[in-house]
Amino acid sequence: ISAKEMVEKFGVDGTRYLLLSVGGNFGEDADVSWKKLTEKYNADLANGLGNLTSRVLKLAQNIKGGKGLNISLDESIEKMELSSALDIIWNIIRDDNKYIEDNKPWELAKNNLENFKVVIEKLLRDLNAISDMLAPFLPETSKKKKKALETKEPVILFQRIKATFKVLKLKEN
Repeated sequence: ISAKEMVEKFGVDGTRYLLLSVGGNFGEDADVSWKKLTEKYNADLANGLGNLTSRVLKLAQNIKGGKGLNISLDESIEKMELSSALDIIWNIIRDDNKYIEDNKPWELAKNNLENFKVVIEKLLRDLNAISDMLAPFLPETSKKKKKALETKEPVILFQRIKATFKVLKLKEN
């Protein structure tokens, strides 16, 4: 798998994320395949980060967000434990996606506007913090998220990629 092929398939930020996250920490070997990379891209970027961003912004088009979370990745980055730093970010993304499912803000918007605002403001703060934390890893994605947060316009950060893999047939002797 070449970096050029990865960039063609996943884009620069997608490739950067995959290379930083699939193999553990800096300098460690990684077991990668097109299938694993595509699955991780779809799960983490398209479904995780992208879906969270899109859902929250769609719900929050008329709500102002506050400041971000106060979470530091400095220790992980200083130790070159880049996949650990990304794990911290993706734990927030997973937690926020679960928070959405648990709180059902689309229902709150109809039945309880006060709680809806509380839920959306928390999610907007988290999205802002996630954008800041992602900046060293996914700079273009971070910029897109920041712009989307300012305008409250939903954005597609990562398109899902269809998994197409070649099956090799071995000739029998």
